[in-house]
Amino acid sequence: MMQLIYRLSAVVFLCSVLGYLNAEEVFKHKDWLVATYPDDSKYIKYSTHGTAVWGHEFGFLKTVGDCKADNIYVSWSSTKDINQLKRMESKKVLFELGPDDNFEFQFAIPNLAVTHLIGSNEYFEIPNPLNVMLFTNYFPKYTFLPTLEAGRKISVNVSNQDPHHGNFDIPDDQFSLEGYIAARQYAMELCEMRTKALEIKDQYKVTMR
Repeated sequence: MMQLIYRLSAVVFLCSVLGYLNAEEVFKHKDWLVATYPDDSKYIKYSTHGTAVWGHEFGFLKTVGDCKADNIYVSWSSTKDINQLKRMESKKVLFELGPDDNFEFQFAIPNLAVTHLIGSNEYFEIPNPLNVMLFTNYFPKYTFLPTLEAGRKISVNVSNQDPHHGNFDIPDDQFSLEGYIAARQYAMELCEMRTKALEIKDQYKVTMR
């Protein structure tokens, strides 16, 4: 129970304090990359971009001290009114995920943040401002990750049965799984290395008392 509370508070802190768009790439293999947050070394993200909309992102977060856990991470864009989108915050949205279209998993993933991408309508030459929504804080069942290792792509769709479906301009996308295994391995090793460094630091503090 305490570990779950730690996971929840960690991700909320990530979204509210660090800013989930402020990440630095540290590793890339094929279509997947690993990024860290310069303001806090406890968080490691490995992810890939959508094939329909590059700004859509699918991947996972790892937290130092809890390296075996993979917290699903989905970032999606929408030109709908931001006040309308913000009414989704803290609510769950039902996503349908199909690795290689052979299986379908349904995950109700919480929407933790909605932010406006400043200058997006001028940069992308679109009539309405672009808003970005973050869905995370969901740890998928153990049967899900092995399907990603064996697959080549995964489809991610907002279920048309979900009441928030209308908030998404493009409710479906596909993501390459080429490079997923290497990115996850790198994220795991980096997480374990930082966990060990943190343990040594804590032990040093104890001996210096």
